Amino acid sequence: PKSISRYRWPRRALPARIQPPAAPAPQTSDDHFDGFSIKRQLAAGGLCEIFLVSGDVSRRGIAMKVLLPAFRDARSAIENLVNEARILKLLNERHPDEIFIRVFEQSWFEDADARHPYILMEYVEGQNLKEIVQSDGALPEAEVFDLVRSTASALAAVHAEGLAHGDISPENILRISPGILSPRRGQRYRLIDFGDARDLSLPGRTDEIVGKPHFISPEQCEGFIAGAPSDVYSLGMVFYYLSFGRPAFERVNTLEVLGMHRATEVSFPESAPEDVRWVIQRLVSKDPSDRPTAASAVDLMDQLASRRT
Repeated sequence: PKSISRYRWPRRALPARIQPPAAPAPQTSDDHFDGFSIKRQLAAGGLCEIFLVSGDVSRRGIAMKVLLPAFRDARSAIENLVNEARILKLLNERHPDEIFIRVFEQSWFEDADARHPYILMEYVEGQNLKEIVQSDGALPEAEVFDLVRSTASALAAVHAEGLAHGDISPENILRISPGILSPRRGQRYRLIDFGDARDLSLPGRTDEIVGKPHFISPEQCEGFIAGAPSDVYSLGMVFYYLSFGRPAFERVNTLEVLGMHRATEVSFPESAPEDVRWVIQRLVSKDPSDRPTAASAVDLMDQLASRRT
């Protein structure tokens, strides 16, 4: 499993210590959590697992995110999950038109005389972009432009709140299945997994590398915690992956991939349009100060789309 992230919610919002509710919570079992019936597991990995659950009539078809058993007593992991819920609630309240997954509640369940956090969030029926590309190959250009623009817009909102996502990758962007309408302006995507999000005002070095190796920024490879430019770099790598059906840097050895992020310029297939190359090259500049902001990336994607009409 990946290392536990050590970001913290801004100090003004984070209590001195995690305080579970005083009232006892219901026991959990193999097929129930805190009164919710588990239908099936949706995902597992890293520190958490996600289940499709149902409860009363008003809570049909929702997702529950809980820590994997091995991490349920780890303070950092507990704080990460609690803070992820806070971050998503904040983003949805202040930026309701963006593609953030919606959180309904953050609460606690009791197991073996200990309380553990969980998040109830909207269930989105669909696939992540890695699954789609592995199955179908590169996506149509118009969809790539729309998807990258939507993600850049969401990142601009994240950065405006003084936060960085820290793990932008195809696995963390969902495409909603055809025929399932989103209540927010017909959106087709969701940006998920804020477990590695961090406050941009906190110190910038770490003794761990967090993120997906094929999409991580050069500064993260060098031991710096992700900042807003890191998210933009990762978005550029996602842009490449969706456009050409493979990562920009393909190697079996993870350390070699990390080294290429630091020292190797991205190369393109001969068929790659010049304007697409130019935008991706800007997003994945080695120097963070040379990258556009996420808000500027939205404008760049609009310009690309306008050249196709």
